[in-house]
Amino acid sequence: MRFLNIGVHLCVMTNRGFCKKKKKKVLFPGANYSKVHEETDQEGVFANSTHLLLQNEIHMSSTYYAIHNSAKATIIMNPSPLPSEEQIREFPWDRIHWLIVNEAEAEGLYHSIAEVSRPERKGLSTEELVFELSAQPALRDTNIICTLGSDGVLAFVPTFHRPKTAHEAPSFMRLPAARLMGDVKDTTGAGDCFTGYFVQGLMEYGPRGKVGEDILEHDIARILEICVYVGFCDLAFQNSELNCFMQAAGMCVEKPGTIDSIPIKAEVETRMLTTG
Repeated sequence: MRFLNIGVHLCVMTNRGFCKKKKKKVLFPGANYSKVHEETDQEGVFANSTHLLLQNEIHMSSTYYAIHNSAKATIIMNPSPLPSEEQIREFPWDRIHWLIVNEAEAEGLYHSIAEVSRPERKGLSTEELVFELSAQPALRDTNIICTLGSDGVLAFVPTFHRPKTAHEAPSFMRLPAARLMGDVKDTTGAGDCFTGYFVQGLMEYGPRGKVGEDILEHDIARILEICVYVGFCDLAFQNSELNCFMQAAGMCVEKPGTIDSIPIKAEVETRMLTTG
């Protein structure tokens, strides 16, 4: 058995703690950039995988290897940190089923894929930005989840939200952020917490769950609700799972640290009962 240092991820803080606009991240990849992923796939782990979660913290060649050897898997991509413009333009986005981004990442992807200058994004609302990103041929069939920090989350699922005619406006699924029971102590790991709970929610619908067949619009809402639960949502149906995922991310920032701050599902469900 081989034990390797997977890398070091430093978050630089001001003397007043974390500051969204001033926080800097320094990533030393270590073993994350080795070929250990390919070398240890002798039993075809990727080929037998049902869900593949990718983040841009391993070498791009390893990401490509995982995608090309996971033909039957539902692939979820969180491009963080954002790849270079060249890498973005060359990436097989049409292989991604679910794209999880924050607003800055969505803007960066749109800027690179659509090859437009950043000033052209000015004047676009978040909904318009996500819709324009989804309109790119490489992402036309990709479901997009855009996290908005204190403003919650926005989801665009083409099967349910893309206009059927040129005269229709696109629709979206949007929920506010979690109602916290304590102060924000550390936002590190909140995004990973959100993503992990989201993927776990997808896996509950089976190894081959398809959007529009096995997974319906209210199911997606039920998944995401776990992350940002606030006890109320202006949708026509009960969004229990959508809020649960958002609640989980909200609870994550109430504790310092990364892995230690991620709540177990039972804790999330208890919080939902007490705050709902």
